[in-house]
Amino acid sequence: MPYLLSLLIGGASALLLGKLSELFAPRLGLVDRAGGQSRKIHEGARGIGGLALFGGFLLGAGPFLDWSKAAISLALGSTMVLALGLIDDRWGLGAKIRLLGQLFAALIPVAWGGLAVRSIALGKWGLELGGWGIPLTAFWLVGVTNAINLLDGLDGLAAGCAAIISGALALFAWRAANPAAIVLSLALLGGLLGFLRYNFYPARLFLGNEGAYFLGFLLGILALEPFQPEFGPVNGLSPLAPVLLLGLPLADTAFAIVRRLRARRPIFAPDRGHIHHRLLARWGYKPALWISYGITLALSFLALASHWR
Repeated sequence: MPYLLSLLIGGASALLLGKLSELFAPRLGLVDRAGGQSRKIHEGARGIGGLALFGGFLLGAGPFLDWSKAAISLALGSTMVLALGLIDDRWGLGAKIRLLGQLFAALIPVAWGGLAVRSIALGKWGLELGGWGIPLTAFWLVGVTNAINLLDGLDGLAAGCAAIISGALALFAWRAANPAAIVLSLALLGGLLGFLRYNFYPARLFLGNEGAYFLGFLLGILALEPFQPEFGPVNGLSPLAPVLLLGLPLADTAFAIVRRLRARRPIFAPDRGHIHHRLLARWGYKPALWISYGITLALSFLALASHWR
C-alpha cells in the first residue's frame, strides 16, 4: 500500500502544483524563452514548472521514507541542484558556475551521504574503486544531470522518457527488495505523470533548467541504487543496466560533445543537431516523441533482460 500511495500522492500533488505553476510562474519571471541558437523549437515564452515536479516527488516519497542519512543527503543535493536551476532560469548562469554548482550538489549525497559506488562487477571479476568511487560517482551524477537537460528539447520528451526509466527502476528495486528505492522511483513516476499533463505536446509548462537538473540528478542516483537491497553505498554494481536505462540521453550527449568539438565550438553551446531534432526533421513532432519513447522502452527492456536472472 505505501508504494501505491507514493505513486498516487506524487501524481496528484504534481497535478495541483502544476496548475499553480501555470498561474504564477510567468508572474515570477520563470519563463522559458526559445529563439536564436536555442536547441528548443517552440516560439514565445511559457511558464516553467520544474518546482511542481519536485514538489510532487517530495510529497509522494517523504511520508514513506525512514529518512536515513543517505535519504537526507539525496533530498539536500536534489534541493540544491533545483535551486541552481531556478537561479539559472530566472537570471542566467555561466557554464562554469553551473558545473561547479552541480558538482557541489553531487558531493552532498556522494561524499557526505555515502551513496558512492564502492565496487563494480565485471562478469566474473570485481573491481574495487576505493577512493576513486567518490569522484567517479560525482562525475556520473553531473553527467546524467546535463544529459537529461540536453534531452529536454521537445515538449514531453525528457519527462516522458524519464517516466519510462522510473518505471523500470521501480521493477529493479522491487526485485532487489529495496523499499526506499521503490518508494523513490514510484514517487518520481507519479510526479512525472502528473507533470506530463502540462508538459506533453503542445506544452503549457516546461521543466526548465530547474526541473531538468533535478530530474537528471535524481535519475543519476536512482540508476545506481535499485540493484541492491539497501539504500546507501553501492557495492558490486553491474554497469550495463544503468547505462542501458539512460542510453538515449547519454548517447545524445556523447554525440553532441563530439559534434561540437569537431566544429570547434564550446561543448555547452546550444545547437539543433540532437537526436530528437533529426527525428523531428525526418518524421514530425509526435512521431519524434513516440520514436524516442520507443527507444527508451526498448533499452529499458534490454536492461531488465540483462539483469533479470
